[in-house]
Amino acid sequence: MTREERRAAAKAKKQAAIEKRNQVEPGDLPPSDSELENGKYNDADEGLPANPNHTNNLPSNLKNSALDGDMSQLSRREREAIEAQYERERYLKLHAEGKTEEARADLARLAIIRERREVERLRKEAEREEKAALAKQRSAEIEAKLNSKKKGGSKKK
Repeated sequence: MTREERRAAAKAKKQAAIEKRNQVEPGDLPPSDSELENGKYNDADEGLPANPNHTNNLPSNLKNSALDGDMSQLSRREREAIEAQYERERYLKLHAEGKTEEARADLARLAIIRERREVERLRKEAEREEKAALAKQRSAEIEAKLNSKKKGGSKKK
């Protein structure tokens, strides 16, 4: 699979996820006629669940309320969940940059593995060349023997 094909597949997957998210769920209420006529119903309202009893994305709702900056109105659990999510994102960012101890250990281990693979690749290449040289030498010997017989050595009668 080429890079372009992988990108196209990822883009298609992302588009499918967006379409799935925008589909109407069983608990969602349709917009009323007055909302459609006045144009009040838009994509900005999607952040609020239509039916509070039928929601699966509570953490995203908590995250949105935390972005407003009013952390004092949240319960302890909600506040801790937001802080834990923030810390996780921070750690993942540092890990991606290679600044965590775990990332350094991973990079060192990967460097060792790459070195081993390179040594193994060179060894196999040398063996392959050696086998090719031996095969060439054998074929030359066989060819020489055949040529010496054709030239007419001693004929037995």
